[in-house]
Amino acid sequence: MKRLTSILLAAVMMFALVVPALAAGVPYVSVSSTSANAGDEVTLSISLDTQGITTKGCAITLSYPGALTLKKMESNGYYSANVTTGRIQFMYPSSTAGVSFTATFKVGAATTSGDYYVTASAVELIGEDYKNISANTGVGKVSVHGHAA
Repeated sequence: MKRLTSILLAAVMMFALVVPALAAGVPYVSVSSTSANAGDEVTLSISLDTQGITTKGCAITLSYPGALTLKKMESNGYYSANVTTGRIQFMYPSSTAGVSFTATFKVGAATTSGDYYVTASAVELIGEDYKNISANTGVGKVSVHGHAA
């Protein structure tokens, strides 16, 4: 009986050590979706969820089709934003907090109906030890419903 108790206690201790490490998960970027008419401006929300992993900074790059033109990126905490490259960088003290920003696009006046996808990738996610951490990419959709009147 003592042996069984010892085995069960060891199993519970291993579980207690492993579960917090797994609970952190993999950081991911999310992108909202919206619908518009040709010629409209639309704003998408983009955010990084660190999944509890301590980070010191990140850079997120947007990829989008030619039917959309990136007009601006806004956030309260960005270090730099470059609309030409679709890249925004955040630097901050070690934190498990994520970051978020908005990206405003102009839908081309001659854009045909269909779905146009915006991809946001964390190209740099710097961990507390200054090593790069990988994060899953986020994809949002702009559904265009024909030409503007």
